[in-house]
Amino acid sequence: MIVIASLKRSPSKLSSFQEKIFEVDNKIGVAVSGLTADGTTMIDFIRGEIKKHTFLYDTTIEGGRLVSIVARKTQVRRYF
Repeated sequence: MIVIASLKRSPSKLSSFQEKIFEVDNKIGVAVSGLTADGTTMIDFIRGEIKKHTFLYDTTIEGGRLVSIVARKTQVRRYF
């Protein structure tokens, strides 16, 4: 089990806060650092992989397998 704690703090009263911690499954959460748009794209991919695994195998996906899928997607080199 991994727990991440954070403090919501805005630099000024006029700025808004962006969510950086997302729930992707009932037991899996993802923390985003950097550009939130890039993170939400990856979170949508993760949710799709979880749904695909659940549909095919009727079980919840293991954390290590999910990490492997995400690592494979982000480390693929594309030559143009």
